[in-house]
This record gives sequence, structure tokens and C-alpha cells, in this order.
Amino acid sequence: MLLFLQLLLYPTAIGTSPTDPTYSKYPHWTRTLAGHAAANMVPLVASNRVGTEKFSTSQVTYYGGIIIIGQHGEVMKQLGATRPGNILSGVLGIGAGTNSGLLDGHFDLTPDRVEGHVVQEFDLDQCRMNRAGWVNRDFLQAAYYSQSGLD
Repeated sequence: MLLFLQLLLYPTAIGTSPTDPTYSKYPHWTRTLAGHAAANMVPLVASNRVGTEKFSTSQVTYYGGIIIIGQHGEVMKQLGATRPGNILSGVLGIGAGTNSGLLDGHFDLTPDRVEGHVVQEFDLDQCRMNRAGWVNRDFLQAAYYSQSGLD
């Protein structure tokens, strides 16, 4: 993590595979974003391109959407989310399309493709205090910066 970083911003362009349009990269992308937030212990905001780009022999349809993830990797907001956890829907008896949103910080793995925005407030002082609780992490970070000449 960069010293004094308080928020990660990810503008992205993730969409269908040009070689296999049935393969969805969306679940992997969302889990990777959550991992970045949790590993760095800072909130993360990711926006994704929308629309379709056509090539000579294929095309990519971008997933669109916005995801806001808390410093522990939990999903705070996800534009287009209507199915909580999605893969848990059948187990929990929650049907797809019930507009029930997110469940326990999990992603909707197939959110509706809509344009818009979402807003989430974070107490950045509290986030900093939470990071400070990981003493070894901060000590190693300080050691890295002092050895690398980046401090």
C-alpha cells in the first residue's frame, strides 16, 4: 500500500471475452477488487465501462456498473444489484429479480446492466485506526519505505 493512501479508485473496462462470449469474467473481477480493498485495508470504488465494442471478427460487451467495497472487502454498494449473493439465492429461498439488493456484504454476480451512480460515506479516521491495529503491517511498510528511499 502506498503511504497515506485512504481510498482506491479503479476505472476499469471489463467485459465479455472476445473469444468466448459465454464466459463471464465479472465474478473474478469483483472478487479481485474485494481482495485489493481487504489487502490494503482501504475502501475501494470501481467504475466500469458500458456498451459494446465491435472488432473485425468479434466484439466485447462491457459489464458496466459501479462497486463500492469497504476496507475489509465487504460490498457496500453495487449498481444494478438485485439478487443477494446470487449463488446463495436458491439456498435462501430468494428468487432472482426480487430487488432485494445485497446480502451480508456479498456481490450480486449478475447485476442488471444499468447506468447511474451510488454513494457511500466512509469514516476515514476510523479506517485509519483499523489499519493501525495491524501493527506488524505498518512496521513492515515503514521499513520498506525507509529501505527503498521512497519515504
